[in-house]
Amino acid sequence: MNQIQVLSPSVLDEVPERLAEMRDVVDTLRTPRGWHYYIDLCWLARELAPTPGLSVLDAGAGNGVLQWWLAQTGVDVLSVDGQRRAHPGLRFEQWCAHRDGDNTPGYRRLPARSYLPPLRFWRRHAWHETARALRSTLGPLPPQYSGSVTFLTRSLAELSGIASESLDAIVSISALEHNDPEVLAVVVRELERVLKPGGCMIATVSGSRGEDWYHEPSHGWCFSEKTIAECFGLESYESNFAEVETRFDELVACTFLRDDLPPFYFKGADNGMPWGEWDPQYVPVGVVKRKP
Repeated sequence: MNQIQVLSPSVLDEVPERLAEMRDVVDTLRTPRGWHYYIDLCWLARELAPTPGLSVLDAGAGNGVLQWWLAQTGVDVLSVDGQRRAHPGLRFEQWCAHRDGDNTPGYRRLPARSYLPPLRFWRRHAWHETARALRSTLGPLPPQYSGSVTFLTRSLAELSGIASESLDAIVSISALEHNDPEVLAVVVRELERVLKPGGCMIATVSGSRGEDWYHEPSHGWCFSEKTIAECFGLESYESNFAEVETRFDELVACTFLRDDLPPFYFKGADNGMPWGEWDPQYVPVGVVKRKP
C-alpha cells in the first residue's frame, strides 16, 4: 500500500537492532547525518527489509549512511548524486567493495572487501569489534556482507545510462526536498522509470505542519501532504498527517535526538540548530510508492 507517514521517534524503540546497526555505520565510517536521520533510516530499513542480491538505487546518496548499511546487508547499491564524489577513503575500503561508475581517472577499483578490522572511536556494542576482528582471520565474508556500492554522478531528473525497469527498489534519505516541487515531480517520474514493476520507492522528505515553505539553513523544502501526494503521483495512500502536531511534539520532546545532536550543529548559526540549540522546525515524512 502506498503511504505518506509523518515519522515518530517511537520507531527507534520498535527496531532497536536497526538503530544499533545504523549507529555502527556512523561510528565506523564517520558518515554525515542530520538531526533526525536515525528516525528516517530505521523507518526506511523496516519498510524495505532488504535481502542479499537486491539492486537498489540510493537517490541523492552523497556520502551518507544508507548506502553503506545496505551494502552490509548484501545489497548492490547504485549510489547516485548530482555532485561528483572523491574516493571515500581507506575506512570505506574495509567496509565493502565499491567502485566509480563514472570511470574517474585515478579512482581505485576494489574487487572485494578487505579484511582489516576498521578503526573504532566509540562502541555501543563491543561485540561488533570482536566479530569484525574474527572475520579478518577467518577468511571470506559471509553472504550477508557481499554487497557493493557503485558511485554515479547524475541529475536525478535525467538518469542517463540507467536502463528502464532495471532496479528492485529506489531509496532516498532527506535528499529529494532539495528540489522545487515542480522539479521533484519530474525526478519521481524518472526514478519510477528505472524501477522494476512490483518494485517500491521509499523516501523520506521534510514535511510542513501547514503550507509548503523553504528551510534556508538546510536548503530544502518542507512539503505539505498535498504537495507530497501530487509530486509522487499518489492517488490513494495511507496517511497519518492528521496527527502531524502530535508527531512534532514527540520530536521536540525526544531526548535521544536532542542529546545525540551531531557536532557540526554546535559550530555555527546557519545549520538549522544554531550553535547546537535543540529547536526542530519541521517533521520527517516517509513516503512509499509501489510500482504496479
